[in-house]
Amino acid sequence: MEAELIFPLPENVSVSRYAIDINGKLREAVPVNKNKGKQVFEAIEHRRVDPGLLEKVDGNNFKTRIYPLMPNGERTVVIGYEEELSAFDKDNLTYQLVSRFPKKLDQFEINVSVLGAESAPIVAESSEKEIAFSKWNQSFQASIKKENYQPEEKIVLKIPIQQNIPSVVMQNAGGQYYFYGNAFVEGNKSAKKTPASIGLIWDNSLSCQNRDLKKELNLLNSYFQKIKNTKVTLYFLNYTFEKQQEYIISNGNWDALKSVLEKTRYDGGTRYSQLNFTAQDEYLFFTDGLSSLSEKLLPKTKKPIYTITSSVSADFAFLNFSSTKTGGNFINLNQINDETALDKLTNTNLKFLGIKENLTVTDLFPMEGTSVSGNFSFSGISLNPKNEITLLFGYSNEVVSEKKITLDATVQNSSDINIEKLWAQKKIANLELQYAKNADEIELLGKKFGIVTKNTSLIVLENVRDYIMYDILPPTELRAEFDQIKKQERDATLAQQKNNWESIESYFNGLDVWWEKILSIQALKKWQNQKIATYKDQIIMLLSQFCKETQMLSLDLFQV
Repeated sequence: MEAELIFPLPENVSVSRYAIDINGKLREAVPVNKNKGKQVFEAIEHRRVDPGLLEKVDGNNFKTRIYPLMPNGERTVVIGYEEELSAFDKDNLTYQLVSRFPKKLDQFEINVSVLGAESAPIVAESSEKEIAFSKWNQSFQASIKKENYQPEEKIVLKIPIQQNIPSVVMQNAGGQYYFYGNAFVEGNKSAKKTPASIGLIWDNSLSCQNRDLKKELNLLNSYFQKIKNTKVTLYFLNYTFEKQQEYIISNGNWDALKSVLEKTRYDGGTRYSQLNFTAQDEYLFFTDGLSSLSEKLLPKTKKPIYTITSSVSADFAFLNFSSTKTGGNFINLNQINDETALDKLTNTNLKFLGIKENLTVTDLFPMEGTSVSGNFSFSGISLNPKNEITLLFGYSNEVVSEKKITLDATVQNSSDINIEKLWAQKKIANLELQYAKNADEIELLGKKFGIVTKNTSLIVLENVRDYIMYDILPPTELRAEFDQIKKQERDATLAQQKNNWESIESYFNGLDVWWEKILSIQALKKWQNQKIATYKDQIIMLLSQFCKETQMLSLDLFQV
């Protein structure tokens, strides 16, 4: 049998390690073009040997295919990724473990270790009351082990921020100094104008059935309590886009609308091509960003669109880009608390406006225009080991605050974290906001750093001959054998080429001798023809003279 596992990952996170067991030993995967990966996997699968493939599918969901899975047997899969911890509040970071298992697992086990923390992490969101952290050496640890168990979609941990951790770390890679930093940014909030009319678009396609309804309704409740009075027009989106009803929100009372949302039925696919943004002051679009039955593109509009999701399987990059370009905000309820989410709806958020001109700093991310709310992380490349950058923040194009960051590779050097890969992941996340435009660059980065993207997969093959046959660079453990076989093949090819050149030289020499003979024969024939022409002229002249003398005037000389 072929085994398949589909799983979601949080926003801006991608798989960067994949390994499966081959003959009882874990083998690491290597990056490959997505289309080539599929073709190779299916070709090898038909030979009934051991391939493994991990690829990105819709949204931020990933799928691994493994073959074969023998009767009553098992396979081991390792999936690894690096994730930036977002801010829960000023004093805590948040980590979430997301999963989507369709049925109960025979055995489930999870071990969490938080290194170097000064105080114990707290479970912020989970029905699992058994998760409790205890101190062990220099870390806090917690574990769960259950049988016949279906894990919940999300476990959220709140991790206290350590005050003694450096805000910037650096790493030298080929003479370029990659840096990664964090800063807590607070700015004066600018309240937006209260909308007189709101379009509430509720995605009721089947893929949104597992939304965190409680979180979404809590956000709406907080928003309506804040703005008090407005008019809301409800639209349902699945295969069609249909206006349902208008509701007048008075003094924050929205019970009638809430009742309809709680009773919503979910069915069918999604067609974003049916959307229309024209009549309202602003739009609240509750969706997972997956348009299964049409192109994933929102119609152009001058109205602000706030894209909101609580789904762990959403297309976060698409939702972020779609809201930002309209002047709205993307609200990921998986990543932020209720207070921050409400702030994004009611205030004009501070934005990152880039850095003061510095020609020795390049490829800085996130991109300009990114909304800033509390904890702000950045990454880039310094051409010098020592440098200084000034981060700029403001509203529209007006700078209202600056933050100076000192870079020093000697002091801030770190070998614990692959900063170059963190930078690459940040760059890919920003490039994927406009995937069609940046597809080639995304593929190059994915292959270079072994990161799964929309057009880069990770593949595991059974033996070195498979990597050679399909021209795929193997993992480290097979490189020596791969290089040796490649060298043998290259030497054999060069020997064959040398033999071919020697055969060509022999043939050419034979051809040259033959050609000289032809030229000699042609020269002889030319001389003979010249002699014949001379004799012919002489004969005709003699015959002509003979005819005159014998008065044979009617005689045809040529016949003679």
